Amino acid sequence: MVSREWFAHRGGVRHLVVSPDGQRLVSLGRSLGIPTIWDISNDVHKAAQLEGHTQPVSACAWSPDGTLIASTSVDGTVRVWDAQTFKQCDLLQDPVHASGYLRVLFSPNSRYLVAWTPQLPKQWIGLVIWHPLTGDPPTRLPPMSSAIGPNDHIKALSFDTESRRIVTSHGREVGESVIRVWDVATGAALTELVGHRGLPTDVSFSPDGRSILSVSCYGFAKISDGGTGEKSLL
Repeated sequence: MVSREWFAHRGGVRHLVVSPDGQRLVSLGRSLGIPTIWDISNDVHKAAQLEGHTQPVSACAWSPDGTLIASTSVDGTVRVWDAQTFKQCDLLQDPVHASGYLRVLFSPNSRYLVAWTPQLPKQWIGLVIWHPLTGDPPTRLPPMSSAIGPNDHIKALSFDTESRRIVTSHGREVGESVIRVWDVATGAALTELVGHRGLPTDVSFSPDGRSILSVSCYGFAKISDGGTGEKSLL
Protein backbone atom coordinates (compact mmCIF):
# COMPACT_ATOMS: atom_id res chain seq x y z
CA MET A 1 0.00 0.00 0.00
CA VAL A 2 1.35 3.44 -0.98
CA SER A 3 1.04 5.85 1.96
CA ARG A 4 2.40 8.97 0.21
CA GLU A 5 3.13 9.90 -3.37
CA TRP A 6 4.14 13.25 -4.83
CA PHE A 7 6.01 14.86 -7.72
CA ALA A 8 9.47 15.76 -6.44
CA HIS A 9 11.79 16.61 -9.34
CA ARG A 10 11.62 17.07 -13.08
CA GLY A 11 13.76 14.51 -14.87
CA GLY A 12 13.52 11.95 -12.08
CA VAL A 13 14.89 11.39 -8.58
CA ARG A 14 18.36 9.88 -8.18
CA HIS A 15 19.03 10.00 -4.43
CA LEU A 16 16.94 9.81 -1.22
CA VAL A 17 17.88 9.97 2.45
CA VAL A 18 15.33 9.72 5.29
CA SER A 19 15.92 11.44 8.63
CA PRO A 20 16.55 9.17 11.64
CA ASP A 21 13.12 9.96 13.10
CA GLY A 22 11.38 9.23 9.78
CA GLN A 23 9.69 12.66 9.70
CA ARG A 24 11.70 14.26 6.90
CA LEU A 25 13.40 13.28 3.68
CA VAL A 26 16.09 14.83 1.49
CA SER A 27 15.97 14.17 -2.25
CA LEU A 28 18.17 14.95 -5.25
CA GLY A 29 16.86 15.38 -8.77
CA ARG A 30 18.68 14.22 -11.87
CA SER A 31 18.74 17.63 -13.55
CA LEU A 32 19.48 20.42 -11.06
CA GLY A 33 20.98 18.38 -8.23
CA ILE A 34 19.84 20.76 -5.46
CA PRO A 35 18.98 18.94 -2.20
CA THR A 36 15.31 19.37 -1.32
CA ILE A 37 13.95 18.73 2.18
CA TRP A 38 10.44 17.30 2.46
CA ASP A 39 8.30 17.09 5.59
CA ILE A 40 6.61 13.68 5.37
CA SER A 41 5.20 13.53 8.91
CA ASN A 42 1.61 14.10 7.73
CA ASP A 43 0.81 15.59 4.35
CA VAL A 44 3.95 15.94 2.25
CA HIS A 45 5.25 19.47 1.78
CA LYS A 46 8.55 21.05 0.82
CA ALA A 47 10.39 22.32 3.91
CA ALA A 48 13.53 23.79 2.34
CA GLN A 49 16.16 23.62 -0.37
CA LEU A 50 19.84 23.44 0.55
CA GLU A 51 21.31 26.12 -1.72
CA GLY A 52 25.01 26.92 -1.76
CA HIS A 53 26.77 24.45 -4.05
CA THR A 54 27.85 25.90 -7.40
CA GLN A 55 27.61 22.53 -9.20
CA PRO A 56 25.14 19.61 -8.92
CA VAL A 57 25.16 17.68 -5.65
CA SER A 58 26.29 14.04 -5.86
CA ALA A 59 24.99 12.67 -2.55
CA CYS A 60 23.67 13.57 0.91
CA ALA A 61 23.79 12.01 4.37
CA TRP A 62 21.82 12.59 7.58
CA SER A 63 23.70 12.28 10.86
CA PRO A 64 22.40 9.46 13.10
CA ASP A 65 21.61 11.94 15.90
CA GLY A 66 19.41 13.87 13.45
CA THR A 67 21.13 17.24 13.90
CA LEU A 68 23.16 17.55 10.68
CA ILE A 69 22.84 16.98 6.94
CA ALA A 70 25.91 16.67 4.71
CA SER A 71 26.02 17.21 0.96
CA THR A 72 28.87 16.64 -1.49
CA SER A 73 29.25 18.09 -4.97
CA VAL A 74 31.50 18.13 -8.01
CA ASP A 75 32.17 21.77 -7.10
CA GLY A 76 34.82 20.36 -4.76
CA THR A 77 33.06 21.06 -1.46
CA VAL A 78 31.34 19.11 1.27
CA ARG A 79 28.76 21.27 3.02
CA VAL A 80 27.19 20.60 6.42
CA TRP A 81 23.72 21.94 7.23
CA ASP A 82 21.76 22.37 10.45
CA ALA A 83 18.92 19.85 10.15
CA GLN A 84 16.48 22.12 12.01
CA THR A 85 17.14 25.53 10.43
CA PHE A 86 18.57 24.17 7.12
CA LYS A 87 21.30 26.81 7.29
CA GLN A 88 24.85 25.95 6.27
CA CYS A 89 27.02 25.51 9.37
CA ASP A 90 30.27 24.16 7.91
CA LEU A 91 32.14 24.18 4.60
CA LEU A 92 34.69 21.42 4.06
CA GLN A 93 37.20 21.72 1.23
CA ASP A 94 40.14 19.48 0.41
CA PRO A 95 42.80 20.96 -1.91
CA VAL A 96 44.20 17.49 -2.53
CA HIS A 97 40.99 16.44 -4.26
CA ALA A 98 39.48 19.61 -5.69
CA SER A 99 37.12 17.80 -8.07
CA GLY A 100 34.89 16.77 -5.17
CA TYR A 101 33.52 13.53 -3.78
CA LEU A 102 30.72 11.23 -4.83
CA ARG A 103 29.71 9.77 -1.45
CA VAL A 104 29.40 10.93 2.17
CA LEU A 105 28.63 9.00 5.36
CA PHE A 106 28.39 9.98 9.03
CA SER A 107 29.78 7.75 11.75
CA PRO A 108 27.26 6.13 14.15
CA ASN A 109 28.19 8.65 16.87
CA SER A 110 27.76 11.56 14.38
CA ARG A 111 31.24 12.92 15.20
CA TYR A 112 32.92 11.95 11.94
CA LEU A 113 32.02 12.45 8.30
CA VAL A 114 33.65 10.32 5.62
CA ALA A 115 33.85 11.44 1.99
CA TRP A 116 35.13 9.30 -0.86
CA THR A 117 35.10 8.91 -4.63
CA PRO A 118 36.16 6.35 -7.23
CA GLN A 119 38.02 8.98 -9.29
CA LEU A 120 41.35 9.06 -7.56
CA PRO A 121 44.85 10.52 -7.74
CA LYS A 122 47.33 7.66 -8.21
CA GLN A 123 49.11 8.28 -4.92
CA TRP A 124 46.01 8.22 -2.71
CA ILE A 125 42.90 6.03 -2.34
CA GLY A 126 40.49 8.96 -2.11
CA LEU A 127 39.04 8.66 1.39
CA VAL A 128 39.04 11.44 3.98
CA ILE A 129 37.61 11.68 7.48
CA TRP A 130 36.26 15.10 8.44
CA HIS A 131 35.43 16.42 11.92
CA PRO A 132 32.40 18.65 11.24
CA LEU A 133 32.02 21.95 13.14
CA THR A 134 35.52 21.72 14.67
CA GLY A 135 37.62 23.45 12.03
CA ASP A 136 40.12 20.58 12.12
CA PRO A 137 41.74 19.46 8.84
CA PRO A 138 40.62 16.11 7.43
CA THR A 139 42.40 12.84 8.05
CA ARG A 140 43.48 11.18 4.79
CA LEU A 141 43.82 7.43 4.65
CA PRO A 142 47.10 6.47 2.88
CA PRO A 143 47.32 3.43 0.58
CA MET A 144 48.55 0.15 2.04
CA SER A 145 50.99 -2.19 0.27
CA SER A 146 48.85 -4.62 -1.67
CA ALA A 147 48.61 -6.63 -4.86
CA ILE A 148 46.30 -3.96 -6.32
CA GLY A 149 47.27 -0.40 -7.07
CA PRO A 150 46.33 2.46 -4.72
CA ASN A 151 44.22 4.01 -7.51
CA ASP A 152 41.68 1.17 -7.43
CA HIS A 153 38.33 2.57 -6.40
CA ILE A 154 36.46 2.13 -3.14
CA LYS A 155 33.44 -0.06 -3.77
CA ALA A 156 31.92 -0.12 -0.28
CA LEU A 157 32.52 1.34 3.18
CA SER A 158 31.17 0.88 6.70
CA PHE A 159 31.87 2.00 10.28
CA ASP A 160 31.86 -0.27 13.28
CA THR A 161 29.13 0.47 15.82
CA GLU A 162 31.54 2.29 18.17
CA SER A 163 32.79 4.62 15.39
CA ARG A 164 36.39 3.54 16.01
CA ARG A 165 37.11 1.69 12.76
CA ILE A 166 36.21 1.87 9.08
CA VAL A 167 36.24 -1.09 6.71
CA THR A 168 36.58 -0.51 2.95
CA SER A 169 36.54 -2.79 -0.08
CA HIS A 170 38.63 -2.10 -3.18
CA GLY A 171 39.29 -3.60 -6.58
CA ARG A 172 37.73 -4.50 -9.88
CA GLU A 173 35.53 -7.33 -11.12
CA VAL A 174 38.52 -8.78 -12.96
CA GLY A 175 41.79 -8.87 -11.03
CA GLU A 176 42.87 -8.53 -7.44
CA SER A 177 40.66 -7.14 -4.70
CA VAL A 178 41.25 -6.29 -1.07
CA ILE A 179 39.41 -5.29 2.11
CA ARG A 180 41.07 -2.84 4.48
CA VAL A 181 40.41 -1.79 8.08
CA TRP A 182 41.36 1.67 9.31
CA ASP A 183 41.55 3.50 12.64
CA VAL A 184 39.08 6.40 12.50
CA ALA A 185 40.88 8.68 14.97
CA THR A 186 44.37 8.41 13.42
CA GLY A 187 43.77 7.14 9.88
CA ALA A 188 46.23 4.31 10.52
CA ALA A 189 45.91 1.07 8.56
CA LEU A 190 45.03 -1.79 10.90
CA THR A 191 44.33 -4.90 8.81
CA GLU A 192 44.28 -6.00 5.19
CA LEU A 193 42.14 -8.90 3.95
CA VAL A 194 42.94 -10.50 0.58
CA GLY A 195 41.77 -13.59 -1.28
CA HIS A 196 38.13 -12.68 -1.85
CA ARG A 197 36.50 -14.43 -4.80
CA GLY A 198 35.52 -11.52 -7.01
CA LEU A 199 35.10 -7.83 -6.23
CA PRO A 200 33.64 -7.29 -2.72
CA THR A 201 30.50 -5.28 -3.48
CA ASP A 202 29.49 -4.71 0.15
CA VAL A 203 31.23 -4.97 3.50
CA SER A 204 30.27 -4.36 7.14
CA PHE A 205 31.23 -5.08 10.73
CA SER A 206 29.19 -7.37 12.95
CA PRO A 207 27.31 -5.57 15.77
CA ASP A 208 30.01 -6.55 18.29
CA GLY A 209 32.80 -5.48 15.92
CA ARG A 210 34.60 -8.81 16.12
CA SER A 211 33.83 -9.97 12.58
CA ILE A 212 33.70 -8.50 9.07
CA LEU A 213 31.11 -9.72 6.58
CA SER A 214 31.74 -9.23 2.87
CA VAL A 215 29.93 -10.31 -0.29
CA SER A 216 31.26 -10.41 -3.84
CA CYS A 217 30.01 -9.86 -7.39
CA TYR A 218 30.31 -13.62 -7.97
CA GLY A 219 27.83 -14.47 -5.22
CA PHE A 220 30.31 -15.45 -2.51
CA ALA A 221 30.01 -14.38 1.14
CA LYS A 222 32.85 -14.34 3.62
CA ILE A 223 33.14 -13.77 7.36
CA SER A 224 36.58 -12.73 8.60
CA ASP A 225 38.08 -11.94 11.97
CA GLY A 226 37.83 -8.18 12.47
CA GLY A 227 41.21 -8.02 14.18
CA THR A 228 43.43 -10.41 12.27
CA GLY A 229 41.63 -10.61 8.93
CA GLU A 230 41.69 -14.40 8.99
CA LYS A 231 38.77 -16.18 7.33
CA SER A 232 36.44 -17.62 9.98
CA LEU A 233 33.40 -18.88 8.04
CA LEU A 234 31.97 -19.31 4.51
